[in-house]
Amino acid sequence: MFKVLYVIDSMGVGGAERHLVQIAGYLAGRGVEQKLAQIYHEENFLLPELNARKIEVVDLGGRKGLSALALSFLPLVQYCRAWKPDLICTQLAVSDILGRSVGKILGIPVVSIWQNTTYERINWTERRRPHPILWVMKLLDLMTARFASRFIAVSQAVAQCHREALGLSSALCTVIPNTVDLKRFPDINPKAEKKAGRLRLIHIGRHVPHKGIDTLLQALALLPEDLDVLVDSFGEGPLTQELERQARSLKVQARFRFQGLKADLAADLLKADAAVFPSYREGLSLAYLEALAAGTRARVRKIST
Repeated sequence: MFKVLYVIDSMGVGGAERHLVQIAGYLAGRGVEQKLAQIYHEENFLLPELNARKIEVVDLGGRKGLSALALSFLPLVQYCRAWKPDLICTQLAVSDILGRSVGKILGIPVVSIWQNTTYERINWTERRRPHPILWVMKLLDLMTARFASRFIAVSQAVAQCHREALGLSSALCTVIPNTVDLKRFPDINPKAEKKAGRLRLIHIGRHVPHKGIDTLLQALALLPEDLDVLVDSFGEGPLTQELERQARSLKVQARFRFQGLKADLAADLLKADAAVFPSYREGLSLAYLEALAAGTRARVRKIST
């Protein structure tokens, strides 16, 4: 049986994590034994789905950031020597660097999956100048990219962004777009819980700078007071407390509800009037595709009735 080891920063709720679960679900029962190594532990809302597919999750005992490379390197080497995977599949920047390095030492082929336009020019402008650590990560990305056998991008834009930044041949890169399983969207009345006259919006995304949530809060503050609008925002992150303070400062806390993390938002998407995505950059957002899928399901039901 062919053995695949996924390496990822963590299995918190996010597009990359959901994407990995979708890959694992597709390969389950197709002659592939799968295991997952996460650099650091977060509350794992996706664990039941991995357990259902009998995928073992291993914590490498690391932490967020580049320190994970030193803390997680030896545990990953030891685990690979014990289990002997035929392929290492990496997602996200730190796990890419870690997985490629271990694969090079042990002679295991590595496939890295690109999720975002990380090196797009807008991310390196003076207005949003990155922390110096990001320059170090880019250097390590450049150094270890040659250790990978293949790269998979979720969109053409993501592929082009990384190829140009890392100086890679297009022959090494394959584009496989993200997908959404329409069966996840329940057959319910999307307006069943809609409050009369209220415009209900939904936002899904981590609380990090490039998601542009601060811009969304500023936009809400500009709306007329008599416009009954409510945004349910699902997500958490390092900017959560700062965004909560900003919402209070702009006096939009009644219009913007911080709903925290939730593993499956299909039903919530169906109940919303529209989804909002103020991000400065996205690769091929699963949340965006799920919003489109929810709209498709709603229209299909309307036509059928």
